[in-house]
Amino acid sequence: MPLLKEGSIDIPKRWHIQSGKHILDIFRKWSSSNGLKLMTGLLQYDPSKRWSADEALASKYFSELPAPTPLSLMPTFPTKHSK
Repeated sequence: MPLLKEGSIDIPKRWHIQSGKHILDIFRKWSSSNGLKLMTGLLQYDPSKRWSADEALASKYFSELPAPTPLSLMPTFPTKHSK
């Protein structure tokens, strides 16, 4: 994870009480450093440092490959409730 090594992502080393896992341990296999940067920008505790919606949408994460699956190729499932 080059962004972590460069120090551009700062995540406090606090461990979750319930699971005992740090958020980076959960997402360690995530191959997108842009995805990690987006996640940490949105999860900043300090509101003045937290990303706005516009900043998040401008993230490089949304323009990297693989591109999202077109809606026409997404599976559909019948509803299970009666009308």
